[in-house]
Amino acid sequence: MTEYLLDLATPADADDIVRIVNGAYRGQNGTAGWTSEAGLIAGQRTDATQVERLIGAGNPTVLVMRDGDTGRIVATVCADRLAADRTELGMLSVDVAWQGGGAGKRLIALTEAWLRERDVTVASMTVVHARTELIAWYGRQGYLPNGETVAFPYDDPAVGRPLRDDLYFVVLEKRL
Repeated sequence: MTEYLLDLATPADADDIVRIVNGAYRGQNGTAGWTSEAGLIAGQRTDATQVERLIGAGNPTVLVMRDGDTGRIVATVCADRLAADRTELGMLSVDVAWQGGGAGKRLIALTEAWLRERDVTVASMTVVHARTELIAWYGRQGYLPNGETVAFPYDDPAVGRPLRDDLYFVVLEKRL
């Protein structure tokens, strides 16, 4: 079984993070993983400038998960501390080449352990409502809809170009 290590992202990691996030959300080298938003949103999900700004912010905190043998970044997540006990997870992404082998579950487990060490008791995230298979996967990891929704930011080109006019986010939540 592959050993994974969770690290704080550095500016040197930005290009790998951009590649992984855009690959997971929009497809990579013509290959779309099962987490792709194909048919829902087009264009890139993030760019190096956005990622570098996040890395330098302090909050949120960008984390990378590395293959323990090679040190290669295989996944990433952004943890935004909303309150002393509450964090929102975003950009949770696994390299398309590593999807389906347990890396996503490991990323969730390592991130939750990292959050608990910081006294976070509730983790949340938003997922596009039409991504039913992804919502179901997160449900199996304990992240369940809390009844809240968030409007899709149609006027923000930084999230990509929406291909439908009925998009919104479902808020998923887990007590740690």
